[in-house]
Amino acid sequence: MHGARAYALTQGRTYVTPEDLQNILPATFGHRLRLKGGYHDEKQLQRVMEQLIEEVPIPVRQVRK
Repeated sequence: MHGARAYALTQGRTYVTPEDLQNILPATFGHRLRLKGGYHDEKQLQRVMEQLIEEVPIPVRQVRK
């Protein structure tokens, strides 16, 4: 979350959006992802991260008025 907050600040905002998380995900989460078989392939990791961003829906919560 700290990375997302920092990214939001660089975009001129004091709040984090789901898109902020998507933007920083490859740089911050890629080192935690391990491919089946234990091998490390940067291009494959990048493709997996892109697929996660595309396929996992952004949760939306209604704001009460």
